[in-house]
Amino acid sequence: MESDEGVSLPLIHEHLMVPWNHVGKGDCCGGFEVITDGYYCKKCKFFVHKKCSESSEYIQHPSHPGHTLQLQRKANVSCDLCGKDIWSLSYHCEACDFNMDLYCVKYPPPKVIDVSEKHRHKLTLLKKRIMFYCDTTTCRKYGYEFPYKCDDCDSAFHVDCVWHPSEVKHPLEYTTMDAGERVLLPWIHKHFMMPWNSQKKGSCCKRYEIISDGYYCKRCNLFFHKKCGDKVPQSIQHPSHSIHPLWLQLNRNYSYLSCNSCGRRVKDLFYRCHICDLIVDLCCATYPPPEVIDISKKHHHKLTLLKKRIDFKCDAKCGKISYEFPYKCNECDLAFHVDCVWQPNISSKVEVNHSYHPWHPLTLLTGQPPEYSDGKCRLCGKKIDRLFYHCSSCNFTLDMCCVYKPPPQYLLDLKAHDHQLTLLPRLDSFTCNACGLKGDRSPYGCFPCGFMIHQECLPLPRVININRHDHRVSRTSILGVVNSVCGVCRKKVDWAYGGYLCQSCPPGYVVHSKCATRELEDVPEEIEDIEPYVVIDEHTIQHFSHKAHFLRLHGNGVLYEESKWCRIAL
Repeated sequence: MESDEGVSLPLIHEHLMVPWNHVGKGDCCGGFEVITDGYYCKKCKFFVHKKCSESSEYIQHPSHPGHTLQLQRKANVSCDLCGKDIWSLSYHCEACDFNMDLYCVKYPPPKVIDVSEKHRHKLTLLKKRIMFYCDTTTCRKYGYEFPYKCDDCDSAFHVDCVWHPSEVKHPLEYTTMDAGERVLLPWIHKHFMMPWNSQKKGSCCKRYEIISDGYYCKRCNLFFHKKCGDKVPQSIQHPSHSIHPLWLQLNRNYSYLSCNSCGRRVKDLFYRCHICDLIVDLCCATYPPPEVIDISKKHHHKLTLLKKRIDFKCDAKCGKISYEFPYKCNECDLAFHVDCVWQPNISSKVEVNHSYHPWHPLTLLTGQPPEYSDGKCRLCGKKIDRLFYHCSSCNFTLDMCCVYKPPPQYLLDLKAHDHQLTLLPRLDSFTCNACGLKGDRSPYGCFPCGFMIHQECLPLPRVININRHDHRVSRTSILGVVNSVCGVCRKKVDWAYGGYLCQSCPPGYVVHSKCATRELEDVPEEIEDIEPYVVIDEHTIQHFSHKAHFLRLHGNGVLYEESKWCRIAL
């Protein structure tokens, strides 16, 4: 019976309920359904599937043919078919004290099953509640219910871990369900999503694709590739493990699992061999990294994939520390991230939407760039190769590298500037505050400070040694030395911009940033010695923690004015 306040289902629940749509387990049967409508009690937080709410009050069931079973709200009993606890609804035989949960009413577990992909022997349902440890590699938890037993191996398994009825879609096998322009993919995400096209790293496989169609959740700011969302097969034969099939799984409990192909952590979807406990993430399932690669453009020796997780600092441009499988050069003793030196050959989309040009789609072109363009990538300024994306309306061009892995829109690099920097993806003449040279496109800028910097000037080292000078020189954002010349090229230096300065040679030895770093491509940065204070005179200093005033030595502390005391004591 339906009222303005809700729906009354007296056989199911004592309170009024509201129509609801939920992807989780039902409190009625304890199982999943293929995205069903249902009813929800806000007071008790109780959800019942619509199918379960329409259950008959009396049934005849083949597992208990002697008597009629009646639907009851009965808690703290166990199901006589699977041994699980029943906390809400069940069918009950008063004469025999026989109970059956709603899931087993529809899908009673068979007495014997053959699941060769998970175990090599047939399994028999033990109709006795026992305490056991589940031997499936994905579970490894204790249970107290009816297990499936292997008499040959003396192994025990939860019913749900080794068997699912063929009539029911497994939680990983839900079909998509459109709601207007929204799509529901419950095996990947709990919210409705909208069709999307993006160059972002997928939240599904944690990898980039060349602008893949996909789905986007606005609420969570998550993007899922279409091929990960609804084109992933339930099982595959993988070349790295040809003896058994690999089965698709969802890491629901966020257990710490790592891919056996690349060593990275697996957080969501992955493939697994239950017999060998082998795990492959979605990217490696499609694009397994080769054991040996030859990348002469980046390194002069062949690199070998080390199939062992180690701590290493990447010797490519990124320089980050990771714990995974690296590509190693045994001759140079160098290590690299897989993504830094190898990318799979992925087919490109004809049209893509890009976050740095949201007004129009970019079209894939081959050959020479249009005559009206400058032939360079808008973001990185590199000369366009034979394959690139272009918007003819705006004369906006991106090379494949910036489409595949664009520079971040925001970054905080305290070596370059004290505040967060924003990328400006446009053609615009500017003077770089780090080197004092002109630029024509896509700088990083700080609007409050009027600070602009070339992308290539971001990693300039703070302290270096140069051949032309006896002392180390330090990077500074403003040279401040008027009418000075560069110590290397002997040309005039603009004192209002950045460069390198020797603090040991008054009135100041200065060098252009480009001149100082021209020969430092493979030379490590010097360690900077930073004193906590600057000596003003014999009794006065300026301390880093109190730059507003000088501090003077005093008998009982440190004075910064005649009538006030500083909090810092020497």
